[in-house]
Amino acid sequence: MNKKIFKRLIIITAILAIIDVCCFSPGILSISIQDNPILFFIILIINAVIFGVEIRFLMTSTEAKYGYDLEKLRNSASYIEALETYQTRNTPFKAEIKRAIDCVKAIERKKDVLAELLDQNNKEYVTAFVEIGNETTTFIFNNTRKILNRILIFDEIEGHNSVSEHKDYINGILESNEKVLGQFNCFLTEVSQMDDNSETNYVTKVLSDMTTSLKLQRGQDEQFEKQYKNLEINNNNEKKE
Repeated sequence: MNKKIFKRLIIITAILAIIDVCCFSPGILSISIQDNPILFFIILIINAVIFGVEIRFLMTSTEAKYGYDLEKLRNSASYIEALETYQTRNTPFKAEIKRAIDCVKAIERKKDVLAELLDQNNKEYVTAFVEIGNETTTFIFNNTRKILNRILIFDEIEGHNSVSEHKDYINGILESNEKVLGQFNCFLTEVSQMDDNSETNYVTKVLSDMTTSLKLQRGQDEQFEKQYKNLEINNNNEKKE
């Protein structure tokens, strides 16, 4: 059972137990089967209904089925946790999953480094630099979602060729992530060489270079996805024939 779901069940059980104690304890509401049999059984039925509905909801939720919910992924920890759900399963993408986790961890570390650099220098440009860090993180997260989606729709029954196609797609996304992380390293190097007296032109160039790199990579990713979709369509048509 997913840890989050297990914790939620424990919390619900604890809340219901506290309510029951308040209702049935002699020193509080003192509801007893002798004095108020109807109310007593109504409370028990409400307990059972709430618990049953909650269990049914949790067991049929996306998070219960897959171990995570894409709509709830918000930060590095949640993306890493989602990727890690596949490490214990029988999947041909274990190496790719490890690379994806490393990318998410890497951007988190690099953002921390950027924050430390900004604490020391270039107070005037903090907002612009932080936005670049956030944009890069969003780029990595969006690509991670693509990887999770691709693994999710994978079907082993499709055979070896399908595995190869899925791997090619995922590796293409990972290469894009790693390229952006490399560019972010260069960005950090440039920022580390700046100080409060850096010229506006130099600061603008640093920001422009990283912004351009992100735009370029997004464009290449879009082109890659179009080419890959066309390849998939052609392969599917060949299989039908």
